[in-house]
Amino acid sequence: ETQGGYVVGQKSDALSVATNNHTYSNACEKTCNVCGKSRTVGAHKYTNNADTTCNICNAKAYPGGNILYKENGKYYHIVKRKKVNDTALVKNTGDNNWYYVYNGVVDFTKTGFIKNTDGKYYYVEKGKINFSKNGRVLHTNGKYYTVKNGVVI
Repeated sequence: ETQGGYVVGQKSDALSVATNNHTYSNACEKTCNVCGKSRTVGAHKYTNNADTTCNICNAKAYPGGNILYKENGKYYHIVKRKKVNDTALVKNTGDNNWYYVYNGVVDFTKTGFIKNTDGKYYYVEKGKINFSKNGRVLHTNGKYYTVKNGVVI
């Protein structure tokens, strides 16, 4: 099967693809380099979620899945191969731990209680939920809260 002059599933080092007087940077490119017209093409193809290079055009991307990806000394929240600028507790499929993400980046300075989407408050220590935390914990509001397995009860 071919797509834009390439065999699907094979990598190529060609710099451009010419079709019907239109020129594209690669087989997955949607916009013509000459006239700017858009074409319908399939999505990039990857061998698996860990693969960061498209099998068709060699384009680089973030790994797939819901992960935290280290780049330039920071850990970014990645969903479907794109950075997400969110603030939330995020389960990293890479190590199955939960982390506090602020504006899309893990905040390893955060220690305290964070409300999750399930409505519960979790005890975060240095940016990561501490599921082994048990006992009474002082909140920044001056009150003590009981924590069991990292969850405020």
